[in-house]
Amino acid sequence: MSVDDDDSGRRSGGRLWILGAIVAGAAVLAGFYGMDTYSAGTNAAIQTSSDNAKDFETVFRDLLKQRSLVMSMAADVLLQDTTTMEAFARQDRPTLVARMEPFFQQLKKAHSVEQLNFWLPPATVYYRASQPNDFGADVSKYRRTVVAANERRQPVIAVETGIGGHVDVRAITPIMIDGKFAGSLEFASNLDVPLERASATAEVKWAVGISREVSERVERPADARVDVWQKDDVFYLFSDPQTAQFLRSISFDPNAPGYTVATDKRHHTIFVRTFQVIDFAGAPSIVVAIVDDLTDDFSDAMRSSLIRAGILFIVLAAIGLYAYVKFGQIRARLTGLVGSQRRELAQQVAVGQAALAKLKEVDLIKRGFFTNLVAAINEPLQAVSGQLATLAPAMAKADPGTAGRLAFVTGETARLSRLTGDYQQIELFRQKLVKADTTPVSLSAVAADVVEDDLVAYRRLPQFSVASTVSADLAPARADADLLRRAIASIVAMAAQRSGQGRVTISAKQDTEQWLVLAITGSAFTGPAQPTAAMLDESRQFMARLAAVDTTNAGGGELVGLVLARVIVEFYGGSLAISGGEPGFIVRLPAAV
Repeated sequence: MSVDDDDSGRRSGGRLWILGAIVAGAAVLAGFYGMDTYSAGTNAAIQTSSDNAKDFETVFRDLLKQRSLVMSMAADVLLQDTTTMEAFARQDRPTLVARMEPFFQQLKKAHSVEQLNFWLPPATVYYRASQPNDFGADVSKYRRTVVAANERRQPVIAVETGIGGHVDVRAITPIMIDGKFAGSLEFASNLDVPLERASATAEVKWAVGISREVSERVERPADARVDVWQKDDVFYLFSDPQTAQFLRSISFDPNAPGYTVATDKRHHTIFVRTFQVIDFAGAPSIVVAIVDDLTDDFSDAMRSSLIRAGILFIVLAAIGLYAYVKFGQIRARLTGLVGSQRRELAQQVAVGQAALAKLKEVDLIKRGFFTNLVAAINEPLQAVSGQLATLAPAMAKADPGTAGRLAFVTGETARLSRLTGDYQQIELFRQKLVKADTTPVSLSAVAADVVEDDLVAYRRLPQFSVASTVSADLAPARADADLLRRAIASIVAMAAQRSGQGRVTISAKQDTEQWLVLAITGSAFTGPAQPTAAMLDESRQFMARLAAVDTTNAGGGELVGLVLARVIVEFYGGSLAISGGEPGFIVRLPAAV
């Protein structure tokens, strides 16, 4: 096999890999889109069922109130029949039966009234409509509403589960004859009317259950063919047999807030949401489960997501393959252009690097020239200073007038000497000739030495004062003590030379981030000594000097000292900034921990 055949095989394999990657990428994107579409569809179906369930509860509770009001009004109307009430009061059963039996049959047929009962205290049945021979039984154990109405002698309206698990809307009203309590009258209607109307309005199904404790108290007979137990509640009334089958095939907590979406073994997706109905005493009476079959909705969401994902896969794959073909054509055209541009760019980079090297060389020559110039000036300057210092005592005795001029020359020579010294120290930092290894140093001791030794000349000024309040208990800083003294003294000297009056206070503390914060502030940092950002940068100082109208008396030595102070502080990992409160400067140094 030839080399050309090997290259052709590699190119073919590369093309197949790229095509496979395009198809796989389209499949992954389409898959994610399909899952997102399915999730959106199922969430919409669940939200619709949740909204319908809330509508069901709202309609049911409204109808329940209306039904309770109807039962109460029926009792109030019947109380106006004095003949019937007096027959009950004197326990004339034949008259009571003769009047109530036809009346109850009309109520049951026209208004769905299920029960009409007369009660003797505490809860003894005296007369039950349509069952006139069923009387004399004391059902206090089962009928708490009747007991409460007879004890309080006040109307009671509630949903209550009676003997055998019969759930009804009940209105019990006391009967008073000539101011004497005779017993109570009860109208009752089952829950079918509000449940069915709410179901028709919200288009969901329902089931009614009671707790285990209520079921045992009312002696409701167990029926395995009907009963559906969920946790500690039993459901036995259903809107239809299908709803009972759904609840029997899934598990949920009837007392949990929110809703449950479960799938049974036959792959039905069932939505269930429950709410409780409270009795007259404020305790849960029954629990109503709202049931909705979401199987078709979930199937439609799956079908729609698969169709959309498939269409997207085809579109993405087609676009990817077309782009790959077009890219191959464009790449061939661009290959030559990119090669020529690359060569031109390499040439330009080479020219730029040569220019950068030349600039660095010029900068080194410039710095070397100024460094050598300062060193050349400093050596004879030191000799002149020494001679002037020796000549000063003799001149003071010989000619006091000339001695004053000599003192001025001596001071200016000393100032120039300090200026050249500061510049040389800055260059030592720039050339990295200062040792970084240091030992912990006490800021309290450094500040005290600065005030007592380094600022003696300035302390003699009549309107200028400097003091240190740095605590000896403050954590030490990691820096060179001599250089740190020089930095602090340079900052204070700037204020003394520029303003010549006012107060400077050196204070320190440790902030929450364990940094040492040294504040050099006071009224001396006002007027010409007002701190500015330009003072901390020698280039900006130079530009400010050029812009000054009068530069004959413009002092610059103290500003070079300020730059030196910044360089020293930054060398030891700190920072020098303008104070945001009282005028002055803030030095931040890391603690030696």
